[in-house]
Amino acid sequence: MMAAPSQKQILLFLAAVVVPSMALTFLTLQIISQEKELAAKRLQEERSRRAREIGQILLARLETIKRDEVQQQIQCDAVTPCAYIHPETRLIAVKRDGRLALPWELGPVHPPIAASEPAVAELIRKAEAAEFVAKDSIKSVEAYRAALSSTPSRRRRELIRLELARVLRKAGRIQEAGRTYREIAALSADFKDEDGMPLCLYAADALLDQGEDGREILPILEGIMTSPGWQQPLVYYRLCDLAKKVLARPTASGVHHATDKILANVRQRIQDIEAATELQRNADSMEIFKHPDGASEDLPKWKLINAARWFVGTARKPVEDVTFVVAVGAGSLLQELRRTPGVSEINSGAWRFVDGSDMEGDALGSAFPDSRIALEKPGSSPEANSGNDRRFLYGLTLLLVLGITLFGGYLLWRDVRREVRLASLRSQFVAGVSHELKTPLASIRMFADTLRLGRLKSQKTQEEYLNTIVNESERLSRLLSNVLDFSRIEEGQMAYQFAPVSVPDVVVAAAKAMSYPLEQMGFTLAIALEDGLPEIQADRDALIQALINLLHNAMKFSGSSRRIELSAARIEDSITIRIADQGIGIDAAEHKKIFERFYRASSSNPERIPGTGLGLTIVSHIVNAHRGAVQVESAPGCGSTFSITLPLGSQS
Repeated sequence: MMAAPSQKQILLFLAAVVVPSMALTFLTLQIISQEKELAAKRLQEERSRRAREIGQILLARLETIKRDEVQQQIQCDAVTPCAYIHPETRLIAVKRDGRLALPWELGPVHPPIAASEPAVAELIRKAEAAEFVAKDSIKSVEAYRAALSSTPSRRRRELIRLELARVLRKAGRIQEAGRTYREIAALSADFKDEDGMPLCLYAADALLDQGEDGREILPILEGIMTSPGWQQPLVYYRLCDLAKKVLARPTASGVHHATDKILANVRQRIQDIEAATELQRNADSMEIFKHPDGASEDLPKWKLINAARWFVGTARKPVEDVTFVVAVGAGSLLQELRRTPGVSEINSGAWRFVDGSDMEGDALGSAFPDSRIALEKPGSSPEANSGNDRRFLYGLTLLLVLGITLFGGYLLWRDVRREVRLASLRSQFVAGVSHELKTPLASIRMFADTLRLGRLKSQKTQEEYLNTIVNESERLSRLLSNVLDFSRIEEGQMAYQFAPVSVPDVVVAAAKAMSYPLEQMGFTLAIALEDGLPEIQADRDALIQALINLLHNAMKFSGSSRRIELSAARIEDSITIRIADQGIGIDAAEHKKIFERFYRASSSNPERIPGTGLGLTIVSHIVNAHRGAVQVESAPGCGSTFSITLPLGSQS
């Protein structure tokens, strides 16, 4: 057994390895910390520079969009906006006389019928009175038809036809009402009522109520969504309801897919309307609308509003006191910028726009006073790469030193533990061998002394004493054989002589060798051999030794049980020999350990049950040499079954 390290050795180890390692670790950590601080400063400067460059590219793009859109609006109409040029443009509003007017508030106003055609208005009043007061739908239909033929205006005729279709359906004339609704549904979105609601939407809703599927309604929805300019907010809410009704109807999957796309676009428009309403409400307090004395109005300013969804800028119309407000979608603009040549070289990582109230990110420049950009994964610079290389070298050196220190400590700890364990195992082995030797030697001496003194008169008793001496001698021989075999195994000198062997012959020979100790200790050995077992290539003596060791092991750990079963059978291409007892059993955690040298199961109570801890080790070596396998099935209190599986065929 190796002696434990002395106090002097421990102190030398600490002085030579641990203390210098700790000092080097401290210095390395200090250097790494300083390098990280410098790298963080350089990285922040790099991020700021890149943010300003992106801000310049962003400003150029926004100013281009604003210039094109404003010129387009001026060419179309000084007040009424027209279709947008750039797909990133979300909204163009007009600030005039101190009020911000949204696009849908700038459309034409249709006067009521009574203001321009009193005769037609009188007929409509008669129709409404017949319908709601007299409850006479037929007279109401006649009055509406008279009004329809009396007005020269196309828009008013369509308004009257819509009311006529409603009364026809109320009167039960469903087919005639359906034809009228289909004619109105075919109208363009330009035909609207006084509230700006397209008449085709009323017709589409009525057709859905009459049981029409989405195939006739889908073109109406598409026509309104693709019409240029903005509709009244109520139009989009009505579109949303109609799209949901279409999706609730059983129809072709293609119709559902197209309706889903329309519904997504409608919801986006509703979000834009809500954002525009918020912009209108806060317009007076926003800095971009304030141009105090001088040239400040000539400096372009863009503000990010509505949770980083829009960039908003202004442009004054020459001569007139009109300010155009241009809102550009930040999300779509961001996607376009990522595809712009030059931006990918500035920053290769992910980035996003953030509101200036959040201190996250870096400033985009003076044109974006309330906006920042968050560079999540900025590209690396040569300086940053150099700093990373130095920190990596420092860290690698530190890890190397710590690794050597820890490895040296581990080796010392492992050697001490191994020596302590081996010393304990050797102590157990010596005690076991001493006990195993002492018991048969005492029996041999006692019976030999009795025979030498001639005290036995009975020939039968003398033969029993002589048999005992012979069997105890054989027991000693087996013990010594195990020790010698283990020694040869440890030195790699164990040799086996393979030849054709009969399995039943091996089993019977092992049982015969153990017959006397089994009989003396009151055991019953039940042998079961399958008929027609083929021969195997094996070392006969080695196999007998393995079975004797297993039988001896079963005897020692059978507890109060006195029955052991020994069987042999062919299973596919192998022979399996089993030895089963009904003893104290082995815990599952120790099934592999019991085949290690000197190891004895904790449940075996080594102080009461003698042994050397070599029997199963030798069994495992013999079986492995025969290219077989030995397994154990056991649980505490349920006995143990050891199985030796030997393959058929030649062995080397």
